[in-house]
Amino acid sequence: MKKFFGSYGIAFVLAIIAGVLKKDGVEAAYNILFTASFMSVVYLEVKKEEGFLRKFVAFFISGILSSMIFYFIAERISSHL
Repeated sequence: MKKFFGSYGIAFVLAIIAGVLKKDGVEAAYNILFTASFMSVVYLEVKKEEGFLRKFVAFFISGILSSMIFYFIAERISSHL
């Protein structure tokens, strides 16, 4: 649980902010927050791993999961506010 809230929690919080901003028509901030979310989660997950293959796998898994969390939450918030 600590690992989830430490890294993927960042994507969750930034997605909430981005959803509100997208609803207000600030599309550029939405994209910037997505990039920040993606980079921070990937960095936190990849730096823990040792070895090239483990880092490679962690990069793709964390990238996919952070993107999914971000998009699902941000799109939900922007469409329901």
